Amino acid sequence: MNPINQSEINDILWRACDTFRGAVNPAEYKNYILVMLFVKYISDVWRDRYEQLLQRYDGDQERLQRAVRYEKFTLPAGCDFQTLYAQRNEPNLGEIINIVLEVIKEANKEKLEGVFRNINFNSEAALAAPGSATSGSRTCSTTLPTNDSSGSLFDCQTGTFSLDKNMRPGKHLAPGCATVTL
Repeated sequence: MNPINQSEINDILWRACDTFRGAVNPAEYKNYILVMLFVKYISDVWRDRYEQLLQRYDGDQERLQRAVRYEKFTLPAGCDFQTLYAQRNEPNLGEIINIVLEVIKEANKEKLEGVFRNINFNSEAALAAPGSATSGSRTCSTTLPTNDSSGSLFDCQTGTFSLDKNMRPGKHLAPGCATVTL
């Protein structure tokens, strides 16, 4: 099997984003997609870093937890993209996502202030129905190559949204603190 290149990944992502079109208020669409891409990216980075530290300290949980406290960014247990994806069929998915975003924000207050912009994944006004951030038969595979593909996807999507608004990629779409965290 041939490895997937960045262009193919971008196309997969765009098709995945298409599954939300129509269910999400068009004015808010980019905010929901970019927040989820950001959560995917920080989850991948955190998992990789956590595994490096676990290996460095030979599984010593006490030393690992001490080292984690000094990391630039913290992702609390159960607040990663993989955990959200595992719950994708729950009837209260919007509420689950909101709770996870709040916990991530609280754990990283100084870095994530304003990043999630009070996005509500349980809003009947913005979404098709409450709790239905992925209502209907929308499915999306997350089996993409690792390394920095999530960061590239974030960049691709901010660039694509920027083209629609005739602005530089990322300008006015992702707060500066998100860029610093990335």
